[in-house]
Amino acid sequence: MLRETISVSTEQAFSAPEGSVIFYYYPKLDESELACGEKALGVSGFALNWTNRIGFMDAGSDLLMLVLRRDAICDEDYKSKAHLVEAPLEPAAFLADWLLSLLKAASQQTYPYARENVDDVLADVITDRFEFLFQKSVVCETPQIAEAEKIYKKMRDRIFDGPDRPHTVRSLSRDLGVSAFDLRASCQSFSQIPLERMLTLLRLNGARRDLLRARCAPRKVSDIAMDWGFFHWSRFAFRYRSLFGETPSETLRG
Repeated sequence: MLRETISVSTEQAFSAPEGSVIFYYYPKLDESELACGEKALGVSGFALNWTNRIGFMDAGSDLLMLVLRRDAICDEDYKSKAHLVEAPLEPAAFLADWLLSLLKAASQQTYPYARENVDDVLADVITDRFEFLFQKSVVCETPQIAEAEKIYKKMRDRIFDGPDRPHTVRSLSRDLGVSAFDLRASCQSFSQIPLERMLTLLRLNGARRDLLRARCAPRKVSDIAMDWGFFHWSRFAFRYRSLFGETPSETLRG
């Protein structure tokens, strides 16, 4: 099991172990839910045969991932192809809380019998609960997901390979051989982020990468900003700090 609190919006690479199913859950918080004092639901589901895939985490995400044996959760229909299975949010949120509280209690408890027996019982109980949740879940259209991810990766690589080029939606669609409509739709469906904002996020991440590298080979912040198409210094600094929680100069200084 993995639990990780993520402080900034980020792209993450995932690879599930062979023969496994990954349950994932993270709450989506917004100001209205926080103001009302309500616990936000979020994104949840199961990933099968998920190797070298990409996911997007919002700032403040509290990510929970659980590795389960595939043969204990689903049948042979899901044995070879990659699938995303969308779990109903309310029971998924309940199970996530239950799992965290159960494991916390188990780690603090002193048992009068062998610890391995407790671990076996916990594994069976957890598998039973998540198998039931899986049966209530809905398989997503994986061909569309895979194609959208493929287009996104090509777009990201094109931007990182040529940061000094003025990348626009039209120029990227020409370079990638897809229509502007398909490029926008793929970015939105895969990342849930509008294409124009994604282009800005990718350029900001590229600038951060170069700022980190510049600690060993000093360069000016303004030069790096211009390399990535940011010509308005105060606007660049504001966007950078909003995303990463520090100024470009602070990143450069380390």
